[in-house]
Amino acid sequence: MMLATRCARRALLLSLVPLAAPLAAFGSGPAFLVKDIDPGPEGSWPFQLVDVKGELYFHATDGRTGFELWRSDGTESGTRLVDDLNLGPADSTPGSLTAVGGDLFFLADDGVEGRELWVLGSGGVTRVEDTRPGPEGMLDGGLCAVGPRLFFMNRDWAGGRPNTFQLWTSDGSDQGTFAIADAYVNSYVMTAAGKYLYFAGMNGATYPAPDTTLWRSDGTPGGTAPVKPWVPEEVPVQPYDLTPMGGSIYFGGSTVGRGVELWRFNESDGAIALVKDINPGQSPDGAGDSSGPLGLTAIGGVLYFWANDGVRGTELWRSDGRLDTRLLKDLNLRGDSNPTRFTPLGGKVLFVADDGSSGRELWVTDGTEEGTRMLKDIRPFGGSDPWLLTVVPGGRVAIFSADDGAEHGRELWITDGTEEGTRLLQDIVPGPAPSNPIANGWANKPFPISGGHVFFTAQTDAAGQELWAVPVACIRDGYSGDCRSAAGQAPSDLNQDAALDISDGVALLLFLFGGRSSLPCSDGTIADPGNLALLDSNGDADVDLSDAIRVFGFLFLGAPPPVLGTECLEIPGCPDACGPGS
Repeated sequence: MMLATRCARRALLLSLVPLAAPLAAFGSGPAFLVKDIDPGPEGSWPFQLVDVKGELYFHATDGRTGFELWRSDGTESGTRLVDDLNLGPADSTPGSLTAVGGDLFFLADDGVEGRELWVLGSGGVTRVEDTRPGPEGMLDGGLCAVGPRLFFMNRDWAGGRPNTFQLWTSDGSDQGTFAIADAYVNSYVMTAAGKYLYFAGMNGATYPAPDTTLWRSDGTPGGTAPVKPWVPEEVPVQPYDLTPMGGSIYFGGSTVGRGVELWRFNESDGAIALVKDINPGQSPDGAGDSSGPLGLTAIGGVLYFWANDGVRGTELWRSDGRLDTRLLKDLNLRGDSNPTRFTPLGGKVLFVADDGSSGRELWVTDGTEEGTRMLKDIRPFGGSDPWLLTVVPGGRVAIFSADDGAEHGRELWITDGTEEGTRLLQDIVPGPAPSNPIANGWANKPFPISGGHVFFTAQTDAAGQELWAVPVACIRDGYSGDCRSAAGQAPSDLNQDAALDISDGVALLLFLFGGRSSLPCSDGTIADPGNLALLDSNGDADVDLSDAIRVFGFLFLGAPPPVLGTECLEIPGCPDACGPGS
């Protein structure tokens, strides 16, 4: 319930299903075919997978309705068409699926009004506003959530200025959907930080303009503008990889005389500053040598990224955002290691790099040169190219896709951050043929976690490309072959990660004092008997601060456990959310 991403908050409500008949048809392991949506070898091609309040949404085709919006709770019966927006076999092709609070926004074409903005909320699926009347539809692009509002780029169709680009916002209603400012927005360079949207933009009324700069919006016309007037030597253009950390926005950008380097925008005083000129000097055209920092990822107050200092190639760097910006390790002494896909795991950082002899493999670092090493050579001499690194709730195990070559092909792997704990999870298509687990086409985004499952799509000869899942409880401590489906609730498990830990005490405090209204059981309110049974850890028939104190006391001070004990609870109206050891 408290998990955050750059552009959305997602709830985790764990609901595990028995490992049933589909497993027998494929390789042994915990992954299972959720539903053969389009029976036969063609497949339904489910993509754009996104979690909204513990349920998965995606687009797929059943062979009769075309590509439309679907949902799944991880069971066959709970995997169903949401709405056939473009009736019959035609496609509405829902895209840019984005969770905003408890609603799902997306772009779709109903075959009449063209491609427009839609929302799935408490009232069902509705078109938000016909921003461009007629069959052509609005401009297709990226959507980004900032708190309870959605931001996107459109053109001024209604004002008769089709060449003027605008930043729009929406709360899902017609009256709450409007243009904020004339501004061209690079839909692929947007991020949320606090109450602000940061993006690469330019004056939309004068497009095409020479370059984008860093802009900020609070959702109002007066609060939408470049963060700094453009000065060629001082304010970088073409910003990318916008990354919030410690009250600043870090990004790569280009200035005259320096080329592309690492920059910082300080949110408190509005200052833009060069973090470090990693590759100093002038290129032959006088534009400045570039280090080209890429893959900026903030983990534990440290930025990890790749950069080229002009001497050692494109290598692994780290920065505290201020004075300590340095090469972490030269991984490939003969060329570029190109480290990417930085992912936190148990106090360390996983990433993928090429040392020049093993190909692209999985590496790990503790932030020091001596603590940076290849985790495992999964495919010697060829490179397994691990991707879609996804940490499961609990933070001790990551699941990912890798190709070990002729033995298994590209399949699901897991790691606990050790060499011996890095292993094949399941060979879905036994033998060298791959199942190619993916989540959102070939975009390198983590597997979505929803309703107690890690979801992905996989390709098999029998079913084609279909929706698959792995129960989180089967892999949270590493899959050992004795995975069981569990029923009931872990007591006081407010954030639904199948365990009682510090995050539950924090979640309870945020619920009590942060105005949060959604709870796991039945109607989602504290008046529901199920929620009272789950969260009343001290047994006084109320849920208040004393219950959070009871949880913290049990975890850190040796106090007695919640009065309901530590065993799994059978609570009517609550999802099943107990994992092994609950």
